Amino acid sequence: GLSSTDQERIDSILREIDGTNNFERIGGNTSSSISLAVAKAAASALRIPLYKYLALNNNFTYPYPLGNMIGGGAHGMGSAPDMQEHLVAPIGARNIEEAVTANIKVHEKIGKVLEVKDLSFAGGMDDERAWVANLTDVEALDIIYDVCHEATEKTGIRFGIGLDLAADRLWNPETKEYEYQREGKSRTTEEQINFLSSLIERYSLFYVEDAFHSDDYLSFAVLNKKYGKRCFICADDLFASNPERTKRGIKLNSANAMILKPNQVGTLTATLETFKIAQENKVKVVVSHRSAKHMMHLLPI
Repeated sequence: GLSSTDQERIDSILREIDGTNNFERIGGNTSSSISLAVAKAAASALRIPLYKYLALNNNFTYPYPLGNMIGGGAHGMGSAPDMQEHLVAPIGARNIEEAVTANIKVHEKIGKVLEVKDLSFAGGMDDERAWVANLTDVEALDIIYDVCHEATEKTGIRFGIGLDLAADRLWNPETKEYEYQREGKSRTTEEQINFLSSLIERYSLFYVEDAFHSDDYLSFAVLNKKYGKRCFICADDLFASNPERTKRGIKLNSANAMILKPNQVGTLTATLETFKIAQENKVKVVVSHRSAKHMMHLLPI
């Protein structure tokens, strides 16, 4: 047998069993479940919390919640916005309790506004508990912007607005355009850059995730060069939590932030390797909650 504390060895055996570079045979969900179960077993055996067992140091901080307020794209239904997530973060909160409370109140207020704005709205939510309504992306952003402005005036807490485009789902490789079906418009890559630039300027966006399809490192780099000092240009599918893809993106300066998903790369060892690469290169890490996921705590910040 093997000790549960020998994480790297166990993860390497998983790769040997699979025999491919990306777990094509047993699947990333299977490999990551086993890998994370091993880590949990080790933490239990050592009688310490999992986050302490996984931590690279003892400097623990709570992450700020990045709340999905209005859903769209693959997570939405019917006439929902084209972009997958319309996000809010209480970046001016003094502590985690204040941040969570602020996000909840903004979410509740947006729901009440939607009842007035969209007569067909019946309180529907997607699997991330984001509101789903008959809106365009711009209409969704207008609502969020107004609610956040009102909340700031009442509480003094500043809010940042963000987007997750999940652009792979918008991208048509045949026409080489981004297709916004709800909006009834297609955009070339250059038009996509200009469109996102206008949204960043108009709504003072602080976060834009998956702005382009997952092989377009160069367009990410264009947006990052233009707005990286004032906005997180975040790579999810572009980096895919993969060490090699992350290194390539960093070399091209494609993003200044990235999503981290253990099941995307398949093992905890590879996940932590990617995390270290990001930290060493001052790329902000956003740990994914994963859609409709359970509440087990897996990764420290």
